[in-house]
Amino acid sequence: MDMTIRINEYTRKDLLAYASVKFDDKFRLDNIRLMRAQDGGVKIVLPEFQKGNEAETHEIFHPVTREAREKLDIALLTAYSNAISKGEVETTLPDNSGDFSVSSVKSAIYEKNNIIGLATIYFSGSYALEGVRICEGQNGTFLNMPQLKHIVKENGRTVYNLDGTAKTTYSDIFKPMSSDAYNHIYGAVMQSYNLQVMMYENAVNIMIEGTNETRKLPNFLTSDISTEDLIASNIGDGVNFNTEKGMFSMSEQQYKAIRNVILTENYHFVAQEKAKTAKSVENAEKSQKSTRKSTRKDIADKKKQVERNKQQNAEINKTKEKNQSKEAR
Repeated sequence: MDMTIRINEYTRKDLLAYASVKFDDKFRLDNIRLMRAQDGGVKIVLPEFQKGNEAETHEIFHPVTREAREKLDIALLTAYSNAISKGEVETTLPDNSGDFSVSSVKSAIYEKNNIIGLATIYFSGSYALEGVRICEGQNGTFLNMPQLKHIVKENGRTVYNLDGTAKTTYSDIFKPMSSDAYNHIYGAVMQSYNLQVMMYENAVNIMIEGTNETRKLPNFLTSDISTEDLIASNIGDGVNFNTEKGMFSMSEQQYKAIRNVILTENYHFVAQEKAKTAKSVENAEKSQKSTRKSTRKDIADKKKQVERNKQQNAEINKTKEKNQSKEAR
């Protein structure tokens, strides 16, 4: 994947510059900060968020492997060095390791206001984007990217609301740069989300022993064995049936074990379906390619026939002119 990095120097306290990264000219990550480290070096801070009231911050977009982290860090430091030493605001670093594309998605049902789900998107098995919101609007579902809150300023001055509070706006931290790029991630996210909806439509309620918690186990979609059958087969091994509540009860450990079986089988089923779809698409593309090739050949043959007809007509006309010339004599 190619990276194009733009550096905006902004020296203020320990802040040295802001950076943005374009991946294959398909997606752009903004609001990366290059900070002065305590040892005098440069520290890279990717966009972050806080979970609830936690003091600890979490990276919204982040590498998931050490190799990816090192590659991104080196790319940003190289671009920053080019900016301060050569005045090059933008640096492109080619990479032949593969396209920047969705490799997997983790989604969950989460209903609040117009939000119906949340997703984490993994790109090329190397990067993760967290906090993607699946929303329901008047025209259907859409994705909201993680956003950063800004104070609105005009000519360097803060703009205030009538109640005296600073006016704020939001901007996407991670942006698809075309409709094709957006559709690429939208399709992957909705496939994962729709599986969650299918699995939890007729979910089984489970009591967790030793607590007052009731949790849900998703449907077992991939075989004739139902979720209830799977649970019942484990009775005597940490699983009981509470007749008063009319539901199964089990330990936390047993719940996790059974849930893992269900999810593994369901995702295996989805992987098989995706493979079938991919094969079908591949066959369709081959058929279209064959049709286009045949059409191009037909057009070429017709052009050749037209040229041959022209030549024949030219020879016939030439012969006629000769005969007419002889008769005139």
